[in-house]
Amino acid sequence: IDKRSLIDPGFDIQISEVSTINSRIELSIDITATRDFANPVIVHTAIIEKKIVTNSNDTIRNVLKKLLPTAAGSTELGPWLNGENRNFTRSWNIDMIIYDSTQLAVIVFVQNKDVPLEIYQAEIADISTKISSPPVGIEDILLSEIKDIEIYPNPIDAEMIFSIPAPLTQSYQWKLIDQRGVFLLEGELVFRNNNFRVNTTSVPNGIYFVVITSRDKPLIYKKLAVMHR
Repeated sequence: IDKRSLIDPGFDIQISEVSTINSRIELSIDITATRDFANPVIVHTAIIEKKIVTNSNDTIRNVLKKLLPTAAGSTELGPWLNGENRNFTRSWNIDMIIYDSTQLAVIVFVQNKDVPLEIYQAEIADISTKISSPPVGIEDILLSEIKDIEIYPNPIDAEMIFSIPAPLTQSYQWKLIDQRGVFLLEGELVFRNNNFRVNTTSVPNGIYFVVITSRDKPLIYKKLAVMHR
């Protein structure tokens, strides 16, 4: 990191918020080259929620919410001359749960399109305008049904058990994620006698998050430890 800090960035990035109305974010991004680039580069835009406090009072930081315009970013062809400025607009009709709109931020970074995929510059900015809370919808109904789910024991050894006090009327999925954001296990929640069991003997010791989702939308996060005896 110290050596990298000695290298001048290849671009200057300025992010401004055009508007945030109800459930839509609009951004304007100005990127200026600080040296000549002959080859294509990729401009990535990521919306994150900087802090989420779960129902069990755990804090999850820097949760990725959306990549704009797509996960692949946008390719900008060269040549890009020193001092040349290009403007980009990014918008997102918010289609997932935002737990705290005051924690939203945008990250923009410019990356070499070819191997070794060098990142030339990155910038982060808060999204300051509060987003109006959406009306009660299907996410609220799903969360209400699944909110009392329990996962035990904690720490887990050979088996993780999901327990629910009443039968569910909707379908739900679960994912076991490590602290790097990598999925280790996932599947459908299928309860028998209000219990669902998962074999965890293949999961290394460590701290993990279990995410309960429905229709690809995260509803509940729970923090668990795996400790094989």
